[in-house]
Amino acid sequence: MGDEIKALFSKFLQEKDIFIRAQLLNSLKRDKSVRVTDISKHLNMKSSYVSHILRLNKLTALVIDGYYSKAITPTHLYILARLQNHQQMIAAYEHVLANNLSAFDTEILVRTVLY
Repeated sequence: MGDEIKALFSKFLQEKDIFIRAQLLNSLKRDKSVRVTDISKHLNMKSSYVSHILRLNKLTALVIDGYYSKAITPTHLYILARLQNHQQMIAAYEHVLANNLSAFDTEILVRTVLY
């Protein structure tokens, strides 16, 4: 494993910001061609959790702002990131805010949109 890859893993472990962590994992996967299974083994995480974090990279700025303003939780982020496009994310996010949805209720909303 190269020094750059080791440095990215080290930065990931030290970083507290969820979106910077997602960017670091994205860099490992896309730029350094490290497989998700190898990332998960190195970080001692499940592959599914690594995939959840990676999915955060596709969230819209509006949803990200909602997280930083504490309008939604990290769990809401993971659920909303499952949506296919920005329009769906924005509509679901606005519905979450308007109806003060819990993470469980947000999961039901996202499943309804997806399936």
